[in-house]
Amino acid sequence: MDIARALEDDQLISIGDYLRLPPTERPILLQCAGTLRTGQPCQGLVFARALTSRVLAPHFASRNHGPGCDEAALEHRSTDIDEATRTPQATSSTQIIELMPTTPEPTTRAAARRRTATPGRDSRAHRHEVPGLGGERRATLRAALRILLGRGFRDGAHIRWAGTEVDAARFFVHLDSVDPSEPRVRGYWGLVDRAEFFRRTGAVHLHSRTGALVVIHRDIADEALAVHGDLSALHGQYVLAVSLVRTSAAGRPYVLVTDASALATWSPPAT
Repeated sequence: MDIARALEDDQLISIGDYLRLPPTERPILLQCAGTLRTGQPCQGLVFARALTSRVLAPHFASRNHGPGCDEAALEHRSTDIDEATRTPQATSSTQIIELMPTTPEPTTRAAARRRTATPGRDSRAHRHEVPGLGGERRATLRAALRILLGRGFRDGAHIRWAGTEVDAARFFVHLDSVDPSEPRVRGYWGLVDRAEFFRRTGAVHLHSRTGALVVIHRDIADEALAVHGDLSALHGQYVLAVSLVRTSAAGRPYVLVTDASALATWSPPAT
């Protein structure tokens, strides 16, 4: 969960705002901000997790969700392929997950601006992941991002991208843990703290709070980001970019995306 409710003032607080507060000022008593199937607030007690992790994104979690809580459905969703599309696993403990490139909507950014865009929401319909045969499965980049934001990929899982297989633990790298000397394509992911148009190059820059920058090349910016309508809608979204790391003249590592199909964004549904 990205949002919780502080009991002391009955105000919603995001995990980003929680992290920015000094530890002594962070609210102690937190409740789930989700909604039960009855339409009533969940109010299950919440705690913060992975605040210093270099693998998982910081988030709120709860062991006290009420019946049918929509946040519990998201939090406890399987971190592999959705239950409805599962296939029997192979006898080998190694599972191969083939990542499927993103297919952006055929629209321009100008057309997308004419739609009402809600910041933090992904207006695209979520596609079901496609099962494979035996111990192999397929997952969209967006589904992989959801898995990373959950409990992560299971031990021994291998990721296949562009014909190359890499252990999932080595393939996916949080933007806070980027190694500029890494020469291979990896899946770099993290939370977008700020998005801006860089006038000098025409590229779009996605800034993480403390980690590497994701740079979307000007030639694909319209195609890759059209669905968001406005750059402000990217604030608070999570991003996954499958590409190479480069280093700027100022010495800052950045992930350059030159192919729209190698980029995905996602945000947990707002409550």
